[in-house]
Amino acid sequence: METENDYLKSISRGVLALVILVVMGLLFFVWSTLESRRRSMSGDRKPEEASKAESRLQDMLDSGKLDEVMVESDGLLARKPYHVDGHYYKGMVYYLRGQYAEALPLLKEAKRLEPSWSEMLDPYISYIEEAK
Repeated sequence: METENDYLKSISRGVLALVILVVMGLLFFVWSTLESRRRSMSGDRKPEEASKAESRLQDMLDSGKLDEVMVESDGLLARKPYHVDGHYYKGMVYYLRGQYAEALPLLKEAKRLEPSWSEMLDPYISYIEEAK
């Protein structure tokens, strides 16, 4: 009787271990799928790609090519609605044009998406809020 009971216990442990492995596999799959989706929506790119796109947009902004920056930003946001550069550059175009009501939510969203940009964005956001 005890050997049969031991046998059933070992089978139960094996089944439990298998269930745990399957659940862990599923959790990893779900996590990796969500992470991949988050990255594609936020516009995460390889550093060299990010610096090229950022540099191009910044050069256009510095050159006063606001219409071109707006077109590029709209394109980024159409493809990836949570793209921090899209929000930032579109917000800066509105800011430079004096369209503060349009600039404020875009700059706040850029700050929300990339909290490390707070120091850079806070002066613009504060100026707009004080100008109201």
